[in-house]
Amino acid sequence: MFQREPQRRSRLPVGVKNFFAAFGDLKTSTGRAHLAQQTRATAWRVADETTRALTAGLGLADVRALLRGEPPVEKPNVREQALSRAFWTHLRPRAYYKSSTKFSHTFGFGFFNVFFAFVQLITGTLLMFFYEPSPERAYASIVQLVTQVPLGQFLRHLHHWSANLLVLFVLLHLLRVYLTGAFKQTRRLTWSIGALLLGLLLAIAFIGYRLPMDNAVTWGNPDDLLRYYLLHTGILPGAGLLLVAAHYYRVARLHGISLPANEEESPDATVRENARARVNYLPELWSRELVWLALALLGLFALAAWGGHAPLGRPFDSTHRAATMSVPWFLLWWQGLRLDPLVLPMLLGLRDGAGIDLTPFYDSALWQGILVPIFLGAVLLVAPYLDALWDKFWGRAPSRLGRQRKLGIALGLFALMGWLAFSLLAYFASTGSPAERIAHEFLPEECERAVFPLLPAECGAVRRIGYAQLPNGTYEVARYAAPSAEPFENMLAQLRVRLAQADVDDARAQIIIEEWQANLKKITLRIVWTPRASSDTGTLERTIYLHRDSAYE
Repeated sequence: MFQREPQRRSRLPVGVKNFFAAFGDLKTSTGRAHLAQQTRATAWRVADETTRALTAGLGLADVRALLRGEPPVEKPNVREQALSRAFWTHLRPRAYYKSSTKFSHTFGFGFFNVFFAFVQLITGTLLMFFYEPSPERAYASIVQLVTQVPLGQFLRHLHHWSANLLVLFVLLHLLRVYLTGAFKQTRRLTWSIGALLLGLLLAIAFIGYRLPMDNAVTWGNPDDLLRYYLLHTGILPGAGLLLVAAHYYRVARLHGISLPANEEESPDATVRENARARVNYLPELWSRELVWLALALLGLFALAAWGGHAPLGRPFDSTHRAATMSVPWFLLWWQGLRLDPLVLPMLLGLRDGAGIDLTPFYDSALWQGILVPIFLGAVLLVAPYLDALWDKFWGRAPSRLGRQRKLGIALGLFALMGWLAFSLLAYFASTGSPAERIAHEFLPEECERAVFPLLPAECGAVRRIGYAQLPNGTYEVARYAAPSAEPFENMLAQLRVRLAQADVDDARAQIIIEEWQANLKKITLRIVWTPRASSDTGTLERTIYLHRDSAYE
């Protein structure tokens, strides 16, 4: 009798055997259908497991339902588990009062502040890899970043625009909270923490404005650059992070977002009850914030790509300062205060009119540049407590309704108008001698960065005419009295008018245009006048070089 030889165990890996088995199934239609069904099931299982790992328990079906705003698929509700397990969602409350989430009530300012702060953190960290905080290398490292590093200029623009938008939205957030009375009672400390955050933010932004070491800002001592850098990148942001944590904890865990005042204090109990109806963070608010996030990213990228360059002047030169001190738009009010348009003229009038001279006891730079801003900051810090004392003085219950806060709202609007007035005063203020102002208007040594974002840099009338329409020669401005269709001659006529209006005696000017090199012109503006004092030289000369390929608008 023959004995069957024992079957040998296959040494092929399981995956290879399954592949050959599946390959055999392809021969029949039933096998192909079974294989397709098995492939779909396996792909869904892998995608579902991956999704659960990334979302702290939400399956693929639940994520799809979440994006569609539909009820949970699985029972029990795994969304509750995700809120408890995931780090980012755990920071958010499970539900909010529905009225507090109205866009017309908060305008999403708090959300956008957090978004722009994260962009600042990410882009600032990346910039630290390229920036060198030394007086000798700081400017060169910025130039190298924007000219040699791929997407370096785009990265710098993202940091620039997100910083400006962060300051803007923080100011709008503060204004919204004040006008709606959302700083009263249990929210007083939250307001004070926010006011401290605003002060830190302005300090961080102003220091960052100085770090490129260009000549647009007047530096006290360039050797302190490393200290400014440490303040900008470590010390102040670290303190700000602690304050943000305290501010957010109070808003998210202690008292929540304020309700609209007309609903919270409505005499109708039904209105008050409906205002406190609960709305879940998942999916309603989460899906709304995804839309906000997408729009914010789109707008920020558009500004970084087409909204104008982050300013960069000429390298810092201690022997040659800029004609005008340039400050960012959010500090124009401070520069307006330093011009002292109120107190000093009053003291001078008192001295000249009544003979009482108090000017020796008044240091304008100290008071308007330091003490007054500190006082205003202190008032902003304790504003809720002053408001509470005012209510207590009149013996009335705290109220957020506008008709009960007429004086507070009027004072807030008055402060806003004062801020705008001092900012505009600084923006339009004239500095330097009359001749220097004229030269800066027509032929500045370099393009002056715009104070407000999206505004073009001011490069002067001569540069705007362009290389091709500037004929070589020497031109006496006094000969051009009437406007002309020719841009260059019309500019000379405008210069003649400005000289006639200037507060100088017998002012005369000439412009000299020379072909200095191939495709390069040397342009000189010379202004002379009769001096009124021995210290007055009676002459000013300004020279620039203009290339054929230069383009100014």
